[in-house]
Amino acid sequence: LANYQRALSMDPGSIAHRRNVALCHKYLVALENINETESLHHASEAVRLDREITRLRTEDARARLDLAHSISALG
Repeated sequence: LANYQRALSMDPGSIAHRRNVALCHKYLVALENINETESLHHASEAVRLDREITRLRTEDARARLDLAHSISALG
């Protein structure tokens, strides 16, 4: 996650870097050894990032699917 966040900070306009950060957050939600607060944080961050991507790419079906998965993880 830290490496992808660093890449995003160096290129904040990159959709690919933003998507990678969101995916890392989603993967972290699925870990069994994190507590509820951490899980909620990661799920919320994934939703936030995927919403940004869908706003930038309104016609991108993959972006909408990623957002749906993030919202599901948040639930």
